Amino acid sequence: MLVMNSEVKYVKTLKKYILGIFLCLFSLNLALAENLEIEATGFLEWNQEGKSYKAIGNAIASQGTRSLKADEIMAFYESEENRDIIRIEAEGGVSFTDSINSGYSDKLSYDMDTQIVSLSGDNSRFRSNQFVADAAKLIRFNETTGELLLQKDAMILITGNRRIEAQQIEILLTEGGEVSII
Repeated sequence: MLVMNSEVKYVKTLKKYILGIFLCLFSLNLALAENLEIEATGFLEWNQEGKSYKAIGNAIASQGTRSLKADEIMAFYESEENRDIIRIEAEGGVSFTDSINSGYSDKLSYDMDTQIVSLSGDNSRFRSNQFVADAAKLIRFNETTGELLLQKDAMILITGNRRIEAQQIEILLTEGGEVSII
């Protein structure tokens, strides 16, 4: 009986030690991935098989001037050898800001390689200093090319009370976030 109790204590201690190592690796990996920081009031989970990190409960992901808040955030990495984050998905009360733009939606997906952010859900909104854009189905913004796509019951309100509504609106933005072509 004594041997069994000491084995149970050893296993419990070993589990705590392994969890500590995983949390350190998780923190180190995020620090190396261009200072991407993820936190949550609920819990953080590392899924090695799914190559992902999950934050649940008032989750926040931040990197430089960018900030993303949601009920749940998942960050996906390429492989065990290369744990750089390649995609971020957020769900539930999603809001985001960067140095020029902000917005909110039910769901958000961001591809780190293509730098495309997609917002979907009933009340998606994308905002800059120059305009406010709404769409019922999808808002997709390509940070590299400045292309902004609004689908289904789309609306853009440009500074000066100019308003355009359509089922689909394609917009080209300048580097400073100003509307160039609609």
